[in-house]
Amino acid sequence: MPYYYSPFRKDYQPPQQTDTPKPCPLCGKGIENQLLRDYHGVPIANDYYYWVANWYPRAEAHTMIVPRRHIIDFQEETEAEILARQALFIRVYDILKKIFPESGIEYFLQSGKGSHGTLAHLHWHVIPTLPQHSLTGFEKIGYFSTTEPAEEKVVITPIQITIAREVLIEKVQHATT
Repeated sequence: MPYYYSPFRKDYQPPQQTDTPKPCPLCGKGIENQLLRDYHGVPIANDYYYWVANWYPRAEAHTMIVPRRHIIDFQEETEAEILARQALFIRVYDILKKIFPESGIEYFLQSGKGSHGTLAHLHWHVIPTLPQHSLTGFEKIGYFSTTEPAEEKVVITPIQITIAREVLIEKVQHATT
């Protein structure tokens, strides 16, 4: 079974629990270089959400929809935020389908202590399912499952992530011309 090799993840340091909280990496100016922008350099965003490139991707063309407001639990979203998130998702979906016309799009949330999420700032992962890759769903982010108790899954084939960071930003800009 293939798996993604992400050289970008080597540099990722998940936030540590300390007595002195560190600034949220998805709030404020720190997220500026991750913003996905259209051909004119305008961030693909609305009043409530940004679309960003995951700077430490676990999959090819790994992006996220991130609320501007620091929200930890999706139950904190207002009705206006929910509608704005959905509107941005539709725009993001259309752009990704233009870039990857043969792909599906996966849109998911990791929330709560048992989810394996590493950031205490709500965000939805938006990842194309590339037809040349056999990874889907949770297999993309490193979790494997089976329906047979004795079945083994052997991970042997790395697929290097190449559509990330600057390459992804350029593809999105080109798709919005």
